[in-house]
Amino acid sequence: MRKAEDRAVWRSLSINKCLDMLNYPPSPYLDVDDERRVVNTKKVVYSRRPWYAPAIDPAEAIRRHYNLPEFYVTPKGRDDDGEDEYNAESQDYYDKTQEYDDPVTSQRVEVSQYADPSPGDSFEPTVNSVASPDYSLASAVNLRGLLFDLLELNSKIDDPDLHTMVNETTDKYKSMLALERTSYFTHKIASNENKCKAMWGVINTELDRGNRCSLDFTALVKSPDGSNYSSKRKLLDAMNEQFVGAAAACGAPAAAVPLALAMLHGTRRPLDHSLRLKPFTPHEVYAIIVKRIPRKPSKDIYNISCELLSLVADSVAVALSTLYNRCIKEGIYPASLKRVKISPLYKGKGKREDGNAYRPVAIIPTPAKVLENGLSARLTMFLDAGNLLSDKQFAYRAGRSTTDLAREVVWGVLSARESNRHVAVLCCDLSRAFDVADHSVIAAKLEHYGIRGPALQLLVDFMSNRVQTVVGEGGASRSREMGTDLGVPQGSSLSNIIFSLLMNDLPNSIPDAQVTMYADDVAATVTGSSVDDLERRLCLVAEQLAHWFQANGLALNPKKTQVMLFNLAGRRSRPLQVKVGSEDLSQVYTSCFLGFKVDSGLSWSDHIDWLCGRLGGACFALQRLAGTVPREVARSCYFATIQSLLTYGIELWGRAADWHRAFVMQKRAVRAMARIKSDESARQYFVSLEILTCPSLYIL
Repeated sequence: MRKAEDRAVWRSLSINKCLDMLNYPPSPYLDVDDERRVVNTKKVVYSRRPWYAPAIDPAEAIRRHYNLPEFYVTPKGRDDDGEDEYNAESQDYYDKTQEYDDPVTSQRVEVSQYADPSPGDSFEPTVNSVASPDYSLASAVNLRGLLFDLLELNSKIDDPDLHTMVNETTDKYKSMLALERTSYFTHKIASNENKCKAMWGVINTELDRGNRCSLDFTALVKSPDGSNYSSKRKLLDAMNEQFVGAAAACGAPAAAVPLALAMLHGTRRPLDHSLRLKPFTPHEVYAIIVKRIPRKPSKDIYNISCELLSLVADSVAVALSTLYNRCIKEGIYPASLKRVKISPLYKGKGKREDGNAYRPVAIIPTPAKVLENGLSARLTMFLDAGNLLSDKQFAYRAGRSTTDLAREVVWGVLSARESNRHVAVLCCDLSRAFDVADHSVIAAKLEHYGIRGPALQLLVDFMSNRVQTVVGEGGASRSREMGTDLGVPQGSSLSNIIFSLLMNDLPNSIPDAQVTMYADDVAATVTGSSVDDLERRLCLVAEQLAHWFQANGLALNPKKTQVMLFNLAGRRSRPLQVKVGSEDLSQVYTSCFLGFKVDSGLSWSDHIDWLCGRLGGACFALQRLAGTVPREVARSCYFATIQSLLTYGIELWGRAADWHRAFVMQKRAVRAMARIKSDESARQYFVSLEILTCPSLYIL
């Protein structure tokens, strides 16, 4: 065991080494003879962790900063005082000691993977676990150890020079930590595509909220009777059966293909020419992998990520192009590319123990993403060239958004009121529309739109005989594979176009209403000369919609379908009685439509209430962030949060009576970034930060 005097000598030597590193004079409290006796051993950087310091591994922090080899060891034993036991005479110890230039102090430093070696002690190496912040540097670790020892020495010796040294070391340590913390958080936010998520991660770290990652769902979900599953495999199998059987359980009717085709023929005659898929080239495959597909680290069923595929894009481009061209030629979609990995995601409502509170998130094989991206581009080019897609579909179309759809609905309402007509909007809710889409109806409609031969066979095979596996515990546990022959695949760009073609003829099939769509969100605007006439027309349109959905194998959910009567004068008329079959549709005065809180008077007060709530949370985040990161980083977070919230649909609510409330929240955010008082004018900071005010955003 280490003797008390030896420990004191080593501590004094460590202080002197740190003082020398930081350009401090040598400590006057070190005995020269004791120093000579210890200096003969191998020198190391001081990295002792006091018992009251945060859990940190200095060796790992040094290894990360100086890019040392990943393997490292630390001592296993401890002496009577809780100190680590080391053997400074070990040859392994010498071999792992290297010299580096410290970027903070510009001094030559000898760095070791061990800490506080003491002559004559033995140790048993073991792999250590890391519990240290990523921004810990060798100099910060050394300076912290020096500061703690100086504080301990200062409590025993009354010396003015020592007091000054303690104060200077404290200030330098705080400045160093602030600099490194700022640098770390700046890099974390700047390198993350999702700035909002990265920003809240930094704030949670600063507020010491700990790890906010929830437990894996496999540790929470229970069986329907409330008991635990006997194994993880049975739990995952049960959830897989639930996801596969949910489509059949929603009550979707059997599709009537002849009737659906008759409705389609009534709106558009069949196309007289067919789609011919051009072959893939290695250059195109390479461009898709590198430029079009996001480089996400999420892995598919084969543990291949888009990030990994992008690293070997030049090596696999030729092989993949050959495979894809064979698929096009033979009209066969490979079975290996139809295996889907399902990761359950909590919906945000309901009990986490209930399996019904989770939605399936599908991850298709990474090579399939490349193939589907190329096929989607070819299919979109063909449909755009023939002007085959309905102008009333706003989803999956370049240059169109939910704001465009909401604007068209609002303008339709305003035009009707200016014409002195009563107007109402019927918002349809379809039960699992993507999951119950009938393949026979889709195939018939694809052929009608000119997709025939091998191209049609390829798309039909793409939808058929797919299998899925539910994974848990980060992929460590998997369910058995289950097949499904219903619906269009999730997580696929090609599925979006196919579903759009399934819904394409709906607007022209309802002559008594103006139908607009965003994927499966359908809104029908109906007008009438009186309330009674409007009610009659609404009932007619509701029956027409239900008839079309039934013929195409889709299920209209009357319990969630809503009717909103717009009365811009502020006076409510009598309630409307609208039915679908034998079920009454609910009439609402406020509805959430594509991210907007729409009220029957179009006052937008409910939407501004909701918007100010979101802006308040973002302002809090910016206020916490402004003291941690540079102003440029805080400004980029402003555009990712405040600006995106303000610009969403501002052309609709920007002239509302309460618009200034959003402007007040914007000024609060600017003051938070500028770190000024709440009663100080923010006008000059709008200019210096190059931020447009809320009225300017509305004008643009």
